Amino acid sequence: MAKGEVRWFNYKKGYGFLSQEGKEDSDIFVHISAVKESEVKRLEKGQIVEYDIQEQENGKSAAANIKILQEAPAEAKDEAREEKDN
Repeated sequence: MAKGEVRWFNYKKGYGFLSQEGKEDSDIFVHISAVKESEVKRLEKGQIVEYDIQEQENGKSAAANIKILQEAPAEAKDEAREEKDN
């Protein structure tokens, strides 16, 4: 399993991106269906997560089997709320 941080997730659009620990320039796509299948209640910017990387039909990588290891710091939650309101 890979480990990283939630960069951002937009519930209206149904997707977002996770960082990969040790690969800062390589974000991993995450779709709302993977969040629901993982039984994660909510992805928020700044959460530390563990996940599998699966290849999609189009050849690109996507996150699956997501587990939250650590909740986001309060500052990240406030920032995410501000982005949501705009």
